[in-house]
Amino acid sequence: MLENYNELITGLDHVIGDILQLAHQRHLTTLTQFLTDHVRLKLQKNEFYIVVLGEFNAGKSSLINALLQKDVLPTSVRPTTATLNVITYGESAQATAVGYDGTTTPIELDQLRNYVTVSGSHTEKVAQVNIEYPLDMLKNGVILVDTPGVNDINLQRTEITSHYLPKADAALFVMDCKQPISLSQLQFLKENVLDSTIQKIFFILTKIDQVEEGERDEVLAYVREELSRVVDQPKVFPFSATRAIADPTDYYYQYFRDSLNQFLAQDKGNLVLLSGLASAQNAINTLKRSVALEEKTVSDTLADLDAKIEAIRPQIEAKQREKQQLIQAIDDKIEEVNGYFVSSLQVFTHEFSQKIEDEIQTANVDDLKKYLAGFVESRFREWLDTENQRIQDELRNFTAGILQQTGEILKELEDQFAQLTEIPAKLDLDMTYFTHDVALFVGEGLIILFSFSLLSAPFAIISTILGGGALYTYMRDLRHEKFREESIKRTRQAITETSETLKPNVYQQLSEYANQLKTYVNDTIETSIHSLETTVDHIRQQKTREGTPVTEQRRQLAELNNQIAQLEDKLRSIRQKI
Repeated sequence: MLENYNELITGLDHVIGDILQLAHQRHLTTLTQFLTDHVRLKLQKNEFYIVVLGEFNAGKSSLINALLQKDVLPTSVRPTTATLNVITYGESAQATAVGYDGTTTPIELDQLRNYVTVSGSHTEKVAQVNIEYPLDMLKNGVILVDTPGVNDINLQRTEITSHYLPKADAALFVMDCKQPISLSQLQFLKENVLDSTIQKIFFILTKIDQVEEGERDEVLAYVREELSRVVDQPKVFPFSATRAIADPTDYYYQYFRDSLNQFLAQDKGNLVLLSGLASAQNAINTLKRSVALEEKTVSDTLADLDAKIEAIRPQIEAKQREKQQLIQAIDDKIEEVNGYFVSSLQVFTHEFSQKIEDEIQTANVDDLKKYLAGFVESRFREWLDTENQRIQDELRNFTAGILQQTGEILKELEDQFAQLTEIPAKLDLDMTYFTHDVALFVGEGLIILFSFSLLSAPFAIISTILGGGALYTYMRDLRHEKFREESIKRTRQAITETSETLKPNVYQQLSEYANQLKTYVNDTIETSIHSLETTVDHIRQQKTREGTPVTEQRRQLAELNNQIAQLEDKLRSIRQKI
């Protein structure tokens, strides 16, 4: 299977290389750049990310060790993994720690515990650890990623996992058979996995050897039933990492490993191939339109062509002005949303500061010492979750409107192209690529980008002022009345400082959202205009050539059409083999 896949990938890469040559000959620079920088590079690198998800201590690292057939990643009864562990193919086993400052440090595998675990002596400075390992499953661009627990009590480690999800293509969702499925896991699946870019999920029920054989079917049935609440017909794999490492012929291990390998050989390959085929076919369509345009105008004089160009130039300039208006509308929307957020935050902060006095006056002093910081943070997060949903809904609707207007501008540019050439055709754009990109952006991509729930830094202020025993240490000798008075004072300080810290954090996220949307609008429209201008310039160059009779030009175009038809036949042949 893998040999067939590699043969198809190689064949498709050769076809794209031939398309690139023709595009370069015809001076289609936009198309040439897109095929080189995006389509061909992605095809050649052939990267495919499989992220390993699950609650802490569910057995994620043990599962990966079983696949590696060696205890490479440290495991423990305590929450272990605190960093991303990115595993790729290498001829020999080796590891490199990547710091938050970008520095890299080679490390021995037996020292991984000091770099990736919660208690590691170097963990705080490490962003991720890259591991190379001679595992056949990883040979064809497959990248395995071990993540911290999705419901770790440490929010920073949970965020590490959440931020990585948009890069993932498939997931291994690990569950402990002793605590197989919880409401929090179902919620994480529904909100973070099912609506993401992840296209395939393997559910693995670990530590199955700790369940009596007569009870295993019952446990599996229960897990399938619970997962069915959010997943259609989930496939659950019982698994024992201990038995898998001790005996590679273990039935459960072989069943899971073979299913994963089959997916990588077939489904994973299909996704990569189909994407490349679509891009290649769009490129061929662009070549065909370019040739058809030249055939249409080969008998026209240069003066005739220039007259047509001048006729549509005002419309093109008008579309560029409309593009700038869209970009300005995005900036205006961000200022509007941020202004509303700041105003709403001020109201919440004022009301919370007023109400907290009653809460403190009626609370048990011992409870204040233990829970006040957590209470204040939870109230902030509750408010932020509500505000987050409101702003996300508003921005989602706004984004849809911007994309619709962008699409209308593209359609009008295509009409101008048709007016120039009398050929109803699309411009030099890979619309499949753009449509896919926009779908991700409007969907889970936007949600992950603009999520207040990922803002943990501002809440550190609350812990600094109220948490970690600060109240008790500082005020342990105060009488109850003085204790409450100081608690009110410190809590209001925490509320105010947290509010002030939230403002720039939220504005930064809004700005990132705006920059992505503006980049898409600008690049899409400018690429269309550039494509039209490039095609026209090429035709003008053809018109100014000396000594080439019209009959010879038509013969050359016919030969070019024949080459394009042969490339299209090759694409059709590859598609039939998938």
